[in-house]
Amino acid sequence: LPSSASWYSVTYGSGKFVAVATGSNKAAYSTDGINWTSAMLPSSTNWYSVTYGGGKFVAVANYSDKAAHALA
Repeated sequence: LPSSASWYSVTYGSGKFVAVATGSNKAAYSTDGINWTSAMLPSSTNWYSVTYGGGKFVAVANYSDKAAHALA
């Protein structure tokens, strides 16, 4: 992955892998699972899980009301 972080969850959908790190605003995406591009979530929090459905990736935070989504 593109940086040192506490990577916590990864999912696959629409030809992309997406990963989120807990305790930060770091995310990353890849089309091959080897080469990753850094991305930023809207806030630093305990991002706990990321999933794909309905054409969107959705990340949710642990012990929080925060969620983030992006179009695939």
